[in-house]
Amino acid sequence: MAVAEMSVMTLVGLSAEKNNVLDGLQKCGAAQIRCIKEREELTPAEIGGAEDYSVGIERAERAVSVVSAAVMELDKNERPEIEADGFGVTKEEFFATESRRDEIEKIISDIEELAALRSAKKADAAKIAAEIKAFSPYCSVEEPFDFYKDTSKAAVYLGTAIKDRAAKLIDGAREKGAIAEIISEGSECVVAIIAHKGDKELIDALLSQSAFKRCPYSGDTTAKKEVEKLQTKLDELWVEDEEILTKIVSFAPSVKDLKLYSDYLSFLKEKALSDSMIGKTQSAFLLEAYVPTEAVE
Repeated sequence: MAVAEMSVMTLVGLSAEKNNVLDGLQKCGAAQIRCIKEREELTPAEIGGAEDYSVGIERAERAVSVVSAAVMELDKNERPEIEADGFGVTKEEFFATESRRDEIEKIISDIEELAALRSAKKADAAKIAAEIKAFSPYCSVEEPFDFYKDTSKAAVYLGTAIKDRAAKLIDGAREKGAIAEIISEGSECVVAIIAHKGDKELIDALLSQSAFKRCPYSGDTTAKKEVEKLQTKLDELWVEDEEILTKIVSFAPSVKDLKLYSDYLSFLKEKALSDSMIGKTQSAFLLEAYVPTEAVE
């Protein structure tokens, strides 16, 4: 690695010219500003706006990620092109970003709103899918849930038991004089038991030994009907999700502007941080910077 000899440059100027000087130093890239030593005649340095720029940079980069991820969800032959990193811009294009800040901020806000809406839709879809899964074991039960309510003379049970205990549960219930059957088989079998009220305690003890889980649903409806309604809602949510996805993908041509905006905010952040290393009086500023010795002249 080559090591260049460096010299310290001290520059004093009018406060009114400070921004122009910083812009010039950043553009030429020939100097690295260092934090000046404390001097009584100089006011304490303050960092102005650097944190706000960091937030803006993060939002722009997140918007790019949202759009890029949405594009990748499409079939390969349907994906619009996205501007890759490393594209070139002129100095005029770069600094013209300042006049487009409101426009680009609106784009970022629109993408954020769509991303938030899509996240909410996905959360709703996950909740519905979980409900469908919970109802699924009971889809083979043709009677409404309320059919399995207790009566004045009978204790009625509908629920699930794990497969290797279901048959034993049914046999045990029948031995106690109950009507019992396995309605459907699977890793968890759906079982129904109708027993005399006087035998309720015996049946309850048997059920607790069999890891029986009582059906949590009630009403004049069946699991099959509820699943059909939930599936309709789920299908509607997926249609809405596709519509939101299409809207997000429509911002693909704006990715270049978003990346440029992020770079521009990084430029402003660097400028703000540089400003914190500059000493100031009421009307002047002083900065010190490292420059290659050969470039001092």
